[in-house]
Amino acid sequence: MDVLLPVGISFYTFQTLSYSIDVYRGKLEPERHLGYFALFVSFFPQLVAGPIERAGNLLPQLHHPRPLNSLRLRSGFFSDPLGLFQKSGHCRSPGALRRSCLRPTPRLYGRALLDGPVFFFFFQIFCDFSAYSDIAIGIARIFGVDLMENFRRPFAARSIAEFWQRWHISLTTWFRDYLYTPLLRSGGRTSRARWFGSIFIVFVLSGLWHGAAWTFVLWGALHGLYLIVGLLTRPVRRAFWHGLEQRFGRIAPTPAHAAGIPGLSRLLPRLRGGLAVLTTSHLVVLSLVLFRATSISDAAYMAAHLLDLTGSPALPGFSFADWTIGLGSVGLLEAVQWIDAHVIRLETWIETAPRLVRWGIYYLLMAIVLLLGVFDRRPFIYFQF
Repeated sequence: MDVLLPVGISFYTFQTLSYSIDVYRGKLEPERHLGYFALFVSFFPQLVAGPIERAGNLLPQLHHPRPLNSLRLRSGFFSDPLGLFQKSGHCRSPGALRRSCLRPTPRLYGRALLDGPVFFFFFQIFCDFSAYSDIAIGIARIFGVDLMENFRRPFAARSIAEFWQRWHISLTTWFRDYLYTPLLRSGGRTSRARWFGSIFIVFVLSGLWHGAAWTFVLWGALHGLYLIVGLLTRPVRRAFWHGLEQRFGRIAPTPAHAAGIPGLSRLLPRLRGGLAVLTTSHLVVLSLVLFRATSISDAAYMAAHLLDLTGSPALPGFSFADWTIGLGSVGLLEAVQWIDAHVIRLETWIETAPRLVRWGIYYLLMAIVLLLGVFDRRPFIYFQF
């Protein structure tokens, strides 16, 4: 049967659950005013797709007066077009690539699955969901309300554990506080079996939260196994890299090194970090085969043909220009996020930038949205969850 569900039910259900649990634990005073409680549950910027706010953060802000603030307006007006830019940037090229190759008939394309569609699907999900979070945070900030950060450069994660600290942070911390921690602490002494079992249960339920299908259950279970294997192999990996660093650290610098070329002992940490990021991103992308497939048989076919080198690698109806725009979108977004993380915080900078520069950036972002945007009915991906 087709069941008509209320909009945003999974998000505001989690919000009201966290409120009830916090009140039960004595961490939060119950809200006596029905209007403020209703506003907390149905706060429109983040109602449909998050971030999943905590009552301890949002409710006190609703009680206090929120006078119009120019700095909040500047920050909010920057976050909104930035989110629209992310949403429009993935619609034209990576979105078309994802639809052309990851449609419910993957057996039509063979080797084409190797050449990028799964990666672009990862990029599309990030742009889509991160864009919605940026728009919600920007609108709330204009109204004087601060929502929690939901994404923090997940492409830079060096492990699956770090990836989940950067991806959908509001959901990850919710499962940590209200499911993982109680499971871990129940039954007395914490053992390794209880530790790993709690991790596995949390990720399986996280998969079920995304959809009532075996593909989502297996996707969550796979991430749970990723995390457990990473924890089990961490001492071995640390010992391996420590041994390499000790060995090459004893090599005396040559004149070339003294002239400014870094030695092996300085390159090893960078190599270690780069390999960790590359491995993590590939593991996440591989798991998206389960996330995107409509059945387990389609997921098995797609996984088996990811390294299929037979047949033509070309994608039907997809040109070299489309590839260029898609890869350029990925590179541009990652460059902006890298600058924001390592050079200057863009939101802080935009608040104090000269008016001409600030409005020039606003108009530039909106021009990109108008040029690259696809203005048909294209809802956010996470609306379905």
